Amino acid sequence: MKIKIYHILRRIYAVLIKEVRQLLRDKPTFFAIIFIPVLQIFLFGYVINSNPKFLSTAIVDYDQSAFSRTLIQGLSNTEYFKITSIGQNLDRVEEEFTQNKINIAIVIPSGFSSDIILKKSPRVLLQANTINPLTTANAIAAAKRLAKTVFQHEVEDIGLVLKEEKTIFQFYVEPKYNPSYIPEYFSIPGLSGVVLTLAMLLMVLIAVAREKEDGTLEYLRTSRASAIEVLTGKMIPYLVISYFLITITFGISYFIFKVPILGSVKLLFIISLPFILSNLFAGLFISTMARNQRQAIQFANLYLLPNLLFSGFVFPFYGMPKWAQYIGDMLPLTHYLRILKGIMFKGYVFNTHHDTWCIMIFTTVVIIGALIQYNKSLGASK
Repeated sequence: MKIKIYHILRRIYAVLIKEVRQLLRDKPTFFAIIFIPVLQIFLFGYVINSNPKFLSTAIVDYDQSAFSRTLIQGLSNTEYFKITSIGQNLDRVEEEFTQNKINIAIVIPSGFSSDIILKKSPRVLLQANTINPLTTANAIAAAKRLAKTVFQHEVEDIGLVLKEEKTIFQFYVEPKYNPSYIPEYFSIPGLSGVVLTLAMLLMVLIAVAREKEDGTLEYLRTSRASAIEVLTGKMIPYLVISYFLITITFGISYFIFKVPILGSVKLLFIISLPFILSNLFAGLFISTMARNQRQAIQFANLYLLPNLLFSGFVFPFYGMPKWAQYIGDMLPLTHYLRILKGIMFKGYVFNTHHDTWCIMIFTTVVIIGALIQYNKSLGASK
């Protein structure tokens, strides 16, 4: 019996040694196994923040009094509001909302200070982008708390006495783009972008990695077609499939989940082209670096994870630290989600601001990188 157990343990040990040696020999796989979980813990620890502060805020001050200046300073002191502009142009504020330059606008009415002195409890308008309610919820709550304390010294100086149940002034909150706080308005566009990114990346990544394993890529290498011609021919079917997926995805969003599309559907399909190409060529770039399908999928996590975490889909974008926001601004999904929400909720019919250009720049870089890497892989195999 002891001899039998001994031989069983020896066979197990032999298999164990073989697996360990094979794993250590495959350094990229070993690196991915160790590095990716550590990276996930690090990123989640820093990025998760459900209490965004320093939200870009525009002030429209029609009163321009000592009271209004004190209110503006009080808002800044809460650290929830980062005052980016102070003026009297409400139309300009609306443009800044549309262009994603601000999250909050505060409109102080004329006669604000005189109404306070006359105990009329004036109302200050607070407009907030509530497509993702979590982004501005705590800032709104902070503003309401501030209304009870911000003029304490001024009230004492003028000897103003109010009843306990009455406030000096109050904020009137106007939610923009998602006034009913419907969660699908935030989750469905974001989920659509993430699902499309995953599908487009994996389509090319698995197909090219499988061709490398099967040796069918050798036929293309021996043909007269150039690398650009080969890649163009390979990408066209995936491009058609990607547009089919986009049509299905946003059809479900509109007809099933009742997410509105107030802007141009044509613009949606035009803007989707560079986004599709960025993910398809990212898949090509990763697959040409990997030796097999397993490695390709592991390397894909290094692309998918930042897109998922830093795009603002999972966590409020403005709640992340600045370095994470900078990374997010370099990724196509971040800008694609902003454009999607602009088309759906803000009525975009034409888009020329930086989100479009950022996607196009990323697409150009990744296409060039994929072509260079593909040519290198051809040269290495000869």
